[in-house]
Amino acid sequence: MSIIDTDNIAGASLDDLLSIDVDGLDQSGVRAAITAVARWSGRLSSLESRLRDRQCRIVESIPARPVPGQPTPPPAPTGTGQLDGVLNISAAEGRRRDARSEVLRRIPILRELLEDGRVSVEHLDQIANCARNISSDLRETFWGRGDEIAAMSSHSAPGAFRRRLDAIVTRIAAEAGIERDALRRSRTRLGHRLDPVTGMGRIWAELDPDLYERFSATLERAVRSRPDVEAPNPDWLRAQVLVELLTAGAASGPGAAAPAPSVSVLIDHQTLLDGLHSASVCEYSDGTSLSVPTARQLACTAEILPVVLGGNGVPLDVGRSRRLATSAQRSALAALHATCAIDRCDVPFDRCEIHHVTPWEHGGQTDLSVLIPLCSHDHHEIHRRESVLTIGSDRVLKVTEADGTVTVHRPDRRPLSASGDDDDGASTK
Repeated sequence: MSIIDTDNIAGASLDDLLSIDVDGLDQSGVRAAITAVARWSGRLSSLESRLRDRQCRIVESIPARPVPGQPTPPPAPTGTGQLDGVLNISAAEGRRRDARSEVLRRIPILRELLEDGRVSVEHLDQIANCARNISSDLRETFWGRGDEIAAMSSHSAPGAFRRRLDAIVTRIAAEAGIERDALRRSRTRLGHRLDPVTGMGRIWAELDPDLYERFSATLERAVRSRPDVEAPNPDWLRAQVLVELLTAGAASGPGAAAPAPSVSVLIDHQTLLDGLHSASVCEYSDGTSLSVPTARQLACTAEILPVVLGGNGVPLDVGRSRRLATSAQRSALAALHATCAIDRCDVPFDRCEIHHVTPWEHGGQTDLSVLIPLCSHDHHEIHRRESVLTIGSDRVLKVTEADGTVTVHRPDRRPLSASGDDDDGASTK
């Protein structure tokens, strides 16, 4: 069909929407179709949350493996990781969808609003984030305001909705006798990551009013002191000045020059000397590519950490002489893994913990061949499930679960040979 009946949007089937002649729609038709899409999107999101809940109940019904000499552990609270692979989404996105499912369980009326298209998943994300960022003793009271939260969600855009959620939390804190500024200080957050979609680094923060005023005044004063800098826009200049302030603040004392930043860059020798070739590798440790001129500039202005796999004088195997991985071993592992070793987990390597395939307490050695990077979440899950891990000579990780299920996880990088090519002549990335 080419035009949806604006008086009967609820009757539009999913097949009708998928067969729309988009180029034949007028403005009212586009708005009607978007409204129908929003409703179907809400219905599908609601269905997915039910399926995720069902998966959790299935996992919870599977008895946990007892540990000799210890009480039987409780069942796992979640078990949706396998669904993330089916959906082809990252572990972080899977956890975000699990949080939406919890919101729908806690405030059931939101499910009806979601399926009718009156609220979006962004509203659910705002609620989940708000609940996660308050103390546990206030969280149950927060969920108890479900009817009020639902009523606000259907009449508020996401930005205004977040401010209204903050007002609810402030009231809850006041009723509990918690001073508002103390609550705000407890919710202060700062994070940063590489955006996998844009390839740009993102920095975000929630600061209590005192910290924010000091931050804002310092930044704007520094920006005003740079009137002669040619900048494409004010935000660009603020970003440059912020990084300068942070790096200058790392100086060892008054008047001392800031130390050069420590940067891990993976680049083969031929590319560094002669420029790009068919098998070039030139990227930061998290997998972000960079130009050869930038890499050469960093070689002059920063402390470049060399990555040597099995090079003379670089102790990559230390046996039982120490428990934690050496800096040389971490650098070598970074050349193999840009992220957590578990597929679909996009936690950067620099935020991962180094796991012994054979646990240290069971005689495991701190050798490169049996070390693997795991994010905190996957590291905990591996230990909780008592999964058995093995690493092949090709660095392929095999995870065997208690029920015999085996999953295979391949490194997202491969070591370079002396010629700059990998072992089958393909590009390392």
